[in-house]
Amino acid sequence: DEIFHIPQAQQYCKGEYYEWNPKLTTPPGLYITSNLIIKPLSFIFFNYINLCSTNFLRATNILFGIGLYKILRKLMINFHPFQDRNLISFNALTLSLFPVGWFFNFLYYTDSGSTFFVLWSYLLSIEKKYWMSALVGGISVLFRQSNIIWNCFILGTSLLAVLSDSNYDPKIKGMSYYRGINIRSGDKSNHTAVLHIPQIFYFISFTTIFSAPIILKFDYVDRLITGLFTLKFNSNDNDIHHKSTHV
Repeated sequence: DEIFHIPQAQQYCKGEYYEWNPKLTTPPGLYITSNLIIKPLSFIFFNYINLCSTNFLRATNILFGIGLYKILRKLMINFHPFQDRNLISFNALTLSLFPVGWFFNFLYYTDSGSTFFVLWSYLLSIEKKYWMSALVGGISVLFRQSNIIWNCFILGTSLLAVLSDSNYDPKIKGMSYYRGINIRSGDKSNHTAVLHIPQIFYFISFTTIFSAPIILKFDYVDRLITGLFTLKFNSNDNDIHHKSTHV
């Protein structure tokens, strides 16, 4: 999608904020962020460097990648306050280098900024800074409109935290079902909901591959391989014995 995002960001660099590609389906949060970074630098470097080049625009997401590590580390400290800090740093680094997200740090796309602001909003909610969390959550929607769903999740966890700290005992009496709510913007023909069966197999394959080191412990794998070899050996031994005793 860089063929759409980069030209739009370069329009913002020129100050042409009312020029908009109708094929874009995301709000302008990424372009605004790049512009906020580039404009101050332009006063320093003047025209010596093309700050709106593809490489400089991609550097926006590298900054988000670094920030994501910091956010993940703080989240893990909140969840595991007594865990060794070096281990927490290592785990946060591992999560920030997760392949699905890490590769987007080197492209001009909305995933890195979207993930950064959603997790930052969640961190602020855990720290009970609810107004700041709402503000950052609003910024996340400027990167990906579907982040409204994550904002609802953060709102729900915040409400539970507030209610659990009070004497109020909430009673859930029903659920509301809303139809026709649209969280898409731009060219909606590119985001029409359809049944996509192969996507299920992509998901299963992805989950299996990346969960294997956690699910399959080394001793389990060792016992499985040993068992298979034993089964094969016994099968061959029985086959030889059967042939040698045939009358």
